[in-house]
Amino acid sequence: MVRIFKTFLLALSLIVMTSAAAQAQVTVQGVPVERGVGFQEPATPIMERAVAQYNILILPIVTAVTLFVLALLLWTCWRYREREGRQPSTVTHNTMIEVIWT
Repeated sequence: MVRIFKTFLLALSLIVMTSAAAQAQVTVQGVPVERGVGFQEPATPIMERAVAQYNILILPIVTAVTLFVLALLLWTCWRYREREGRQPSTVTHNTMIEVIWT
């Protein structure tokens, strides 16, 4: 218990020290800003196209995959939760699934 408490205090002190150092930085143009989400303002037409491609194509795909994986995780947690009176399966390997997987 004491070890866990010491670890927690160490982590908390590191967070406080690093956040204080981050807040003391001078703002300079061309560097990330607080609460800045996305890319900086593009300076060239090539970067404008790259940002547009990211916003139109890549971001929706990543969002869809993330939501799909989240749905699978939630469904798996709900489907295979521990219930009273049920014995869990003792199957540890399935050769067909392992062959298909690899």
